[in-house]
Amino acid sequence: MQNKDQALPESGGGWDGHRPARRSSTLIDSLVLLALFLVAFVLRWSAARSGGLWRDEIEFLDIVRSASVGDLLSFLHYHESHPPLYYLLTRGWLNITGGSDSAALLLPVTLGAAIVPTLYAVGVRPFGRSAALTAAGLAAFSAMLLSAARQARPYSLLPLLALLSIGLLWRALYDTRIIATGVRRRVWGAYALTMIALLYTHHLGWIVLIAEGIVVSAALVRFPVLRRLWGEWLATLAVILLAYLPWLPALIYQLQHAGHGPPQAPEPPLVFLRLLSDLLLPLPNGLGRSVVPAVLAVAVVVWGIRRRAPRESRPRRPRTVRIHAVRFSSLAYRWSPV
Repeated sequence: MQNKDQALPESGGGWDGHRPARRSSTLIDSLVLLALFLVAFVLRWSAARSGGLWRDEIEFLDIVRSASVGDLLSFLHYHESHPPLYYLLTRGWLNITGGSDSAALLLPVTLGAAIVPTLYAVGVRPFGRSAALTAAGLAAFSAMLLSAARQARPYSLLPLLALLSIGLLWRALYDTRIIATGVRRRVWGAYALTMIALLYTHHLGWIVLIAEGIVVSAALVRFPVLRRLWGEWLATLAVILLAYLPWLPALIYQLQHAGHGPPQAPEPPLVFLRLLSDLLLPLPNGLGRSVVPAVLAVAVVVWGIRRRAPRESRPRRPRTVRIHAVRFSSLAYRWSPV
């Protein structure tokens, strides 16, 4: 009998998530995902075509259209601050599609829309159909993801690869179907390839790798039943680091020489609420930045009232609750774009 420390984390219907959906449910989910993908594609394509290319995008395409791959890599090494994968991917894509600016925008738009079915695929096992479909729907209309996908830059591939790495990592650790079929090493291999692609797409991939490394190490220490995976995990990390070695000198040079001017003043703490508002309620003209703080203000008032209601022995002091409401309402007003 397992003790409490050895018990595996439960998720939904069990450690490895929910039961497989029936065929009818799978068909419905597929149709919903197809519709969401098309909506996401149209939104991103419309946003990408609504204005001209930015200066950063023009410079990106100039680098992509270098005379040779060697010239491209050399320029990135000594004059840029990005890894080469998305540049090479765009170069190959333009060679196939003709090289127009519209073709250059089509690639990030497609990658940006692809995060919708990817979110479902990653989330359906650990969290169930409802949560996975909800996440896919939110991603389809997310203002932040739309902004990333409308640019001829690597910012649409970055979240897609990060999401895939999380999904593969969960499957390698917790999916009992992977354990039962004995294909865990293939999953580790897919994770390694995904993480290598992420590190060669953007330097922020290192933050993802470090965060996932901390989570995996904590899980291997916390659950004795998983400790036998230390060897596979360390071998996977070794493969990732070895694959990155060819670009390591370029990374070191970029860290020493690439820059973007003096650091800007830190943004106010309310920037988190602004980002949260744009994510949860991406309304036109930033109207969500007024609605979300107002909803939070109401929630705080309700919470304060309910928290004080059972305290019969103390006199109620609604003045404090009103003060919190006024503070949150003033923040919402100050934050309003109108």
